[in-house]
Amino acid sequence: MPVSGYCIRIDSIVSWEINSDTKLCGGRVNREERRGKKVSISHWGWIFRHCGPRSQTPLYPLFLLLLASIVLSGCGGGSAEIREIPAPPVQVSVSSPAIIGSTIYVGSTDGRVHSLSFAIPNAAPSVNWELNVNSSIDSSPALSSDGTIYFGADNGFLYAVDSNAVIQWTYPAGSSIKSSPAVGCRGRIYFGSESGSVFALNPDGSLLWSFPTGGPVSSSPSLYGTSALFIGSEDQKLYALTQEGVLRWSFTADNAIQSSPAIDGEGRVLFGSDQGTLYSVDFSGALLWSDTTGGPLHSSPILDEDQNIYVGSNDGSIYGYDLSGNRLFQQATGDKVSGSGTVTTSSQILFGSRSARVYRFTTDGTLLAQTPVDSAIASSPNIGSNYGLLTGVFDKKILWLPSSDVLSDRSSWPRFRGNGLQNGYLPCVQPSQVVSDSQRFGASTWGLDPLGNVQSKDNANFSGLLLGSPADRYLLEATLFTNGDTTNDDDTIGLVIAAVEDPSGNLHTLSAVRSTIGTFGGIQGAIWALVSVQLSSTDAIQGTTLWVNGLSLLTEINQTEDNWNDFPAGVRVQVEKVGSSVRALTSSLDKTALQPLNSDFELSLDLNSSPYLQRFLAPTRGGFAAHSQPFATFGDIRTDGAKTCKNF
Repeated sequence: MPVSGYCIRIDSIVSWEINSDTKLCGGRVNREERRGKKVSISHWGWIFRHCGPRSQTPLYPLFLLLLASIVLSGCGGGSAEIREIPAPPVQVSVSSPAIIGSTIYVGSTDGRVHSLSFAIPNAAPSVNWELNVNSSIDSSPALSSDGTIYFGADNGFLYAVDSNAVIQWTYPAGSSIKSSPAVGCRGRIYFGSESGSVFALNPDGSLLWSFPTGGPVSSSPSLYGTSALFIGSEDQKLYALTQEGVLRWSFTADNAIQSSPAIDGEGRVLFGSDQGTLYSVDFSGALLWSDTTGGPLHSSPILDEDQNIYVGSNDGSIYGYDLSGNRLFQQATGDKVSGSGTVTTSSQILFGSRSARVYRFTTDGTLLAQTPVDSAIASSPNIGSNYGLLTGVFDKKILWLPSSDVLSDRSSWPRFRGNGLQNGYLPCVQPSQVVSDSQRFGASTWGLDPLGNVQSKDNANFSGLLLGSPADRYLLEATLFTNGDTTNDDDTIGLVIAAVEDPSGNLHTLSAVRSTIGTFGGIQGAIWALVSVQLSSTDAIQGTTLWVNGLSLLTEINQTEDNWNDFPAGVRVQVEKVGSSVRALTSSLDKTALQPLNSDFELSLDLNSSPYLQRFLAPTRGGFAAHSQPFATFGDIRTDGAKTCKNF
């Protein structure tokens, strides 16, 4: 969530100069520029300039590595110590860095993939290893959940490499691979090639399927859940395929598509064309809106948590749009903006420009700073929690500050390739999977309602589902209502904020609960409250505690005779746990329509405030709960950046 009362400052630039005999090839410029002209050229993340045709003896380009530190500091000013740290002797590249933990993987035009570590705050990055595949790497690495690194090369091979630099397998695509791979939740790998085909591989490297387009594919695929794949081609079409390789539809743009699609989680796909047009289409392929800028769009759009869209144009401007396509602002930079931006947890937007400046602005387009650097920037930054903004530059020294900000985890697509792993994958919540994969507690039966929503099937005492794996930070949101025969039933539906099992097998839960009459396990007035429940190993309630009562905040306090059937649209609830801090929001109950979340109804709790609550300080899980309420239903579920899967 946004951090209030703070701002982000870019305090220092890192420079490091590296001589190279690397042949320049590829990059995120138009196809004519690739063929023989001396141009400033870049890919998604690293910068180099001045190269002749491929047939000439390569020049010795100046590679640039910009490490701009992002530091949370009071908006009124203040400074932090700038440290000059020697950089490791690493060949910088044209591919964008992928980050997992404090380890960075990046390819280079000299045919090497590098692994670096920023494991120790305030210390220089160290080189873990480099792997030479003897072919220029313009593709940006993508990381799978098991740590495998995938990337393509100009020799036409897709590589799978483990974290120790051991090649696991290669796949011959038959032509140069500029497209960056996407990795789905089932471990499948998807990418395009200059031959015009889209490929899908199994985790062992065997071919699953291939799909031909009518032009080179330098766009990178974007995956939605386990259903959809979106990718552009220079034949002017955006293709929507199933992840089994079946064409669902294609959308014809006004020019070639080199931009990689972004997905907003609400069933919309955003991408740009070489004509300079930004498109928004829905999951059926219908055009929602478009807007034309003054230059080609090679930048991939990014989104903030409010679904505002930001994109750079080769006309030298950064553009902001709302979800409906209304242009919010245009920020001129003086030169091409061919890289994507980054959205931080503090809801600030960072872009680089070939005007040799880093731009930082708020989500409404208010320019906060433009920091000059020594060379043009045509890269897409990544952010690591230990070291700040990473894209890249000269001089073999690093001026570096510890970072307090990280990549936004509330946006569906906050940077190039969607996330720090660069796997091009947007997860979504599949209710059937929630029911099958969650840990159940209590005596109720759980399943799906006729519309596919998560639902309890009877009116047993406190019961529910716990999601996923334990975590220190998470957000859960859903619409709570009933869908079944609940005449005269007015009991409790809630979201579990934290759940912990003690050594005796008793389950302790902390939940934000809603009811229409306000009774919960003997607690009166719990129309809106934070309560804890202790269940024995046999699912018997051993105790309940009311920690925060929000009764006085709500407008429906006199609606004590109504039941859930009187509110068919239900009520919206959001809970968030960040370390020791717990907060919950709700909407008003309304007879006819679902109301928005209301910040005036916020409840908060410090887990350090009670010895009992301290048991929830450890990584825990959220989930869904009902108390004596049959057909308690949870719709439009959202977990962090993931939302309920849309039909495709």
